[in-house]
Amino acid sequence: MKIRILPKRLDLQLEREQLLQENRKLDRLIRQAHFKVQTTVQSIDYVHARIIKKDMVTQLAPSD
Repeated sequence: MKIRILPKRLDLQLEREQLLQENRKLDRLIRQAHFKVQTTVQSIDYVHARIIKKDMVTQLAPSD
């Protein structure tokens, strides 16, 4: 149980800052990984004979 002592506006600002920090960390880690190909979930080709199920990828992918 989380006790809310802070005003709602301050709480929202703190949550926003936490999300920004997490996103910056993820961006930094992705850059440091030096992936050869930059791609998105939307660009996956499901037509070719791979064992990739679109509904499973959609379920596992983070929603924006």
